[in-house]
Amino acid sequence: MSSYTEAELQQALSRCDSEPIHQLGRIQPQGYLLALSPDASRRVLQVSANLADLLDLASAEAALDQPLSQLLGAKAAALIEQLIEDAQGQLSSSASLHLQGHQGEPLQARLFFSGDLPVLELSRESQTEVLQLAQIVLATQRALLRIGDEPEEAAYMQRVAEVAQQLSGFDRVMIYRFDSNWDGEVIAEALSPGLSSYLGTRFPASDIPPQARALYALNPLRQVHDVEAEDVPLLPQRNPHSHVPLDLSRSALRSFSPVHVEYLHNMGVKASLSISLWQNGRLWGLIACHHMSPRSLPLALQDAAIGLSQAASSKLSAMEAKLRHDLGTEVSGIIGRLLSIINIDSEDRVLQQLQPELLGLLDAGGLLVLIEGSVCSMGELPSAEQIEALLDWLGQQPPAEVFACDDLSQRFAPAQAYADVASGLLAAPWDGDRRNGMIWLRPERLRTVRWAGNPQKTLLADASGAVRLSPRTSFETWNESWRGRSQSWGRVEQEAAGLLARALTEGVAQKHRLEQAQALQREIQQRYSLALQATNDGIWDWNLTENKVFINPAFASMLGYGVDELEADFPSLMARLLPADQREALLERIQQSLREDGGYALDLRLRCKDGSYRWVLQRASLIEQDAQGQPLRVIGTHTDLTSRKQLEMQLREAKNHAEAASRSKSVFLATMSHELRTPLNGILGMLELARLKSKDHPQLQRPLELATQSSRDLLALINNLLDFTQIEADRLSLERQPFCLNEVMEDLQSLLLAEARKKGLSFKLKLNPALGQCRFKGDSQRLSQILRNLLSNAIKFTEQGSVQLSIRANPQPGQRAVLQFQVKDSGIGISQEDQSRLFNLFEQLDGASNRRYGGSGLGLILSKRLVELMDGSIGVDSQPGQGSTFWFSIPLELIDSLDASALLEPAPRLGNEQAEAAGATGSVHLDRQQLAQLGQRLLELLSRSNIKAISLFEEHRELLQSASASHASQMEQALNDFDFEQATSALKALLAEV
Repeated sequence: MSSYTEAELQQALSRCDSEPIHQLGRIQPQGYLLALSPDASRRVLQVSANLADLLDLASAEAALDQPLSQLLGAKAAALIEQLIEDAQGQLSSSASLHLQGHQGEPLQARLFFSGDLPVLELSRESQTEVLQLAQIVLATQRALLRIGDEPEEAAYMQRVAEVAQQLSGFDRVMIYRFDSNWDGEVIAEALSPGLSSYLGTRFPASDIPPQARALYALNPLRQVHDVEAEDVPLLPQRNPHSHVPLDLSRSALRSFSPVHVEYLHNMGVKASLSISLWQNGRLWGLIACHHMSPRSLPLALQDAAIGLSQAASSKLSAMEAKLRHDLGTEVSGIIGRLLSIINIDSEDRVLQQLQPELLGLLDAGGLLVLIEGSVCSMGELPSAEQIEALLDWLGQQPPAEVFACDDLSQRFAPAQAYADVASGLLAAPWDGDRRNGMIWLRPERLRTVRWAGNPQKTLLADASGAVRLSPRTSFETWNESWRGRSQSWGRVEQEAAGLLARALTEGVAQKHRLEQAQALQREIQQRYSLALQATNDGIWDWNLTENKVFINPAFASMLGYGVDELEADFPSLMARLLPADQREALLERIQQSLREDGGYALDLRLRCKDGSYRWVLQRASLIEQDAQGQPLRVIGTHTDLTSRKQLEMQLREAKNHAEAASRSKSVFLATMSHELRTPLNGILGMLELARLKSKDHPQLQRPLELATQSSRDLLALINNLLDFTQIEADRLSLERQPFCLNEVMEDLQSLLLAEARKKGLSFKLKLNPALGQCRFKGDSQRLSQILRNLLSNAIKFTEQGSVQLSIRANPQPGQRAVLQFQVKDSGIGISQEDQSRLFNLFEQLDGASNRRYGGSGLGLILSKRLVELMDGSIGVDSQPGQGSTFWFSIPLELIDSLDASALLEPAPRLGNEQAEAAGATGSVHLDRQQLAQLGQRLLELLSRSNIKAISLFEEHRELLQSASASHASQMEQALNDFDFEQATSALKALLAEV
């Protein structure tokens, strides 16, 4: 198509860049491929469709899923196993291979890894070629030794091109160098007679798209044996192990994109060879070889070609290192000269003296140096207004160590007006704040660029209307005039600019800040002299060189002296004022604080003229020091603290009394809590017994239930009070014992399920099974207490709907995890105003709600304190009428490792399936796991003739009746008669049936 939109061009470029050229599923026909399984069986997973020709098979598919030893023979399989071992961590390994039952010349075997799959490539090479290889490789090595000392890049690369042609035998060998935009230029060339030259010609970046350049990092050599040859597909198309097409990035036989083959065909090339060249870890360019007839390089020569690439790449890195050293030496010289003149002249004059070196370092025409927001200009520059606009534009660019471009006017249109002085720009370091940095400018460099054909993109549309790039049909020289561009900035130049800019701007900025500070100091000194006469605070000025002290009148009068009565030398003054038993320690502390911190603030007792002592706050600041950091001058103040110290003593005594009273209160509350719990437990037992004995008197059931619930509430309040007083007295210690979440959840479910069921609520638990079985180390009882408080509140304040507990884990470094708990209900909700008071001590919210639902407000504050003791956090999200979500998170030590499955979001597990089933069918659904847990607990209680067994039976009567109504009836009768032995027998019979 002859015309296209910018959007269509971007679509074609994107389509080209995303083409999976490493997964085309085909190889070139001069060899054979077998992809093997990663396990010891070495089964054949994929083969090239031409393998049947090599192994005399009925079809290539017949080799699939066959062990390699059976297919190629045990001897060949053993050799290939050695190649697999040798290829670990390498690009590939190779050797000659004799196949079982095959006569003739051996095959050349090459093995590489595609992911974790070993891939074997086989090719035929004539014995004549193999005998010639040693001579060619030896000649190449000698040539490399001869060109190793070439000092210039151009001369060196010309010799590399000649050696590469001698090694490969290709008609045309080009050294192809990338620029910063990935356009390529031919800088050296070796030709067979009669061929046209591409020396000095450029090729656009789209000729070698990003994914093709990326493959050179994985496989430094690629060749096209015959442009006209038909590729061989792999069978099956998708690898059975990975379920995607085989990754052939490291393959020597990999086929090529049809676009690339068409590109070579348009150039008149029948075979090609490309070898990557690197410079300090970055793709520098290629050794690009063309042949006018089909040609394939034997494996040994491929290895030699890679050796040539490595040698040339080392030379390129060494050349760059030398350039970096030379520029670094220049930078060091500039910095050294800066240090020698920075203290004897102004900032502008210092920079102007350095102008020749600063401009010459990067061959720039102009330079802007920004120091603390001020701009120093040198060389040829745009106007002041144009510079201001340029700086504004630069301020919008992302921060970078170095920002560089050689096409400024294409990025910033106003720069077209001054392209003759600023077509290239390098800013370093560029933080975007326009305070400190250097900006070099290069003028326009008019030049004519020779392209191999018109670089303008040609597009074609397929049947669906999608557009793609079409290779050029002509590679005749196409000249283009470049305007608005400067000489590009090399990578080493950018590094040198960054190094110099940071050192120079910081050095000059420090001088600027020092001069400003000195000016400010002079101004402060003037104000200080005036303030001395007006302040009521004592002021002193200590010259450590002479050990003399100046004091103002307020200093002396504060201690009952006149100014003339106190000594001017520091040792004598300190001997008079400081207590003798503290003097040496205080003076040592003062000296240390001045050296390390540059000042101090101390409360001191100073002796007055009448022999009494006054407390003063002595503040001091170091204002001068020598080159070694030793103090030279200190100024300070004295503020009278005597009245404040007397008040502090009174407050300290009051605090001691308060703490003693608090300890007495805590001891009293703890003692009373213990004393009250014992009779309350007895009352609860008797109430349960009375409730069971009065089943024939319905009028007594409700009062007894109310009395039981009130007693339980009172017992919970007493327990909470005891815990709270222990926390307040800092006497509560947390356990660190192994536990798993399933144990905690089972106890909570058995305690709270019946409470939720009585209100007809759905009780759900979201806990991943793998997380539930994982073991942690911590205080599981306190964790259960927090959850019980939150879940009980949720049930209490929810009339209908559901209550849900969800638990997640967030792994942390060092075998730790943060457990995140969330209790969500569909209850009455909480206003934003009330949420701010929710965790306050004994805080109760709406009065009507309190009268309806009850509660002391202690449970939430206790939960908050427990969470904080566990180094966690707690909070709530709620809206009135929309329910509430209480959450908390705590860090715990991991005993087991958390696998990925434990972090998946689990589906809710219903905790009251029985209640839901009963609502639908009139019967209770049997939960065998819950029944087993309940039975175990009942047996433990019955074995001790514990009256709590009666309460537990009543709580789970429906579950037991759903398992066996007759045995449940026997248990009920036995418990009514306090016959725990008979109840045990009935329970065991019930459990045996299920």
